[in-house]
Amino acid sequence: MVKTDVRAAAICAAMAWLVYWLTAVCFHHVSTPPDAYFNHLAGSFLAHRLDLIDPPATWDLSNFHGRWYIPFPPLPAIVMMPLVAFAGVDAINTTLFCTIAGATAVAFVFLLLDGLSQRRWTTLSQAENLWLTALFAFGTVNWWMSTTGSVWYVDQVTTSTFIALATMLAVRGAPPVATGASLGLAICGRPPVIGIAFLIIVIHGMVDEKFRVSWPALMAFAAPVLVAITALALYNQRRFGTPTDFGYLYAANLSGDGQMYGQLNLHFLKRNLWFMFLAGPEWNAARGIWAPSRTGMSVFLTTPAFLLIFTARRPTRLAVGAWLAAALGVIPALLYYTTGAHQFGSRFTLDITIPMLVLVALSVRDGLSRVAKAAILLSIAANALGAAWWHWPR
Repeated sequence: MVKTDVRAAAICAAMAWLVYWLTAVCFHHVSTPPDAYFNHLAGSFLAHRLDLIDPPATWDLSNFHGRWYIPFPPLPAIVMMPLVAFAGVDAINTTLFCTIAGATAVAFVFLLLDGLSQRRWTTLSQAENLWLTALFAFGTVNWWMSTTGSVWYVDQVTTSTFIALATMLAVRGAPPVATGASLGLAICGRPPVIGIAFLIIVIHGMVDEKFRVSWPALMAFAAPVLVAITALALYNQRRFGTPTDFGYLYAANLSGDGQMYGQLNLHFLKRNLWFMFLAGPEWNAARGIWAPSRTGMSVFLTTPAFLLIFTARRPTRLAVGAWLAAALGVIPALLYYTTGAHQFGSRFTLDITIPMLVLVALSVRDGLSRVAKAAILLSIAANALGAAWWHWPR
């Protein structure tokens, strides 16, 4: 039986939240920005409407038949609904909400890593699991994104939290319906994360120790995922008359390439590969320094510790599941009409950070080496600088 160290998980979450919140405070970015939107959408849901009621801004919104809609899926608004019902739309601080969501993900990551160790699927000690938890909290884009209350980042951080929850529950032997419901909610934030299902199904099979997932268990897992997909389709049908249309084509700021080629197209593959995996900093002539590009920068520069995923000695079922989840999760981002611009690093990699972290854990043999610890510390330093650069007045 896998034991749950609630105290350690709570400490991890508290420390992460403190760093996230102090980061926002230090740069005076603690209020709800005009383009937060999800708190307003929660208010609209409570008023039985799908459009925004008098939005404070319209950047990145879709105008359809004279009404303003959020093209992004509604997960954060669903989570905010009880808060908005209790305190009202204007009382919701989306930056605070985002710091809490990001810190909650940190707790789930620790419990995930600890569960992998207890099942002896990895060889990490608790101290080494804390190293990898710190890598997620402070050595990935989760840091700066968790300190930003705008619509794009709240959406991704909240989705990542539910990915971590679903994977953690699977490792700890939760019923498939619980993991399916958690993943279904994540899909209601970002549909491309459906590929995480392959990692979770592999984990359920490994928990059985005979590597078998019965049809009843598989259906129990799939049912809430299908409910989530159906709900999103109906949500789009009610808004735009088409189940697959999220409304991006009605956004005034959709790029020219997006209008020409659509949201997903092979035309964008070369560019996205470059900015997600290869691009480095660029020369800022105005300041006379090399600086991160807001268009994007290689995940292996912002999180060098992810290079450890290529050092695993032999493939395992868990590694295959994690690689498959990461590959399927990254394909939509590689074909997407934008790199995720206005970012430090590549923010879309947050969708696949959990399976990549599992792969890092699987790469460790005989304890974390000095090289691995140095890579983690370098990742943390890079993201500390990235968070400061992101918030620094321009």
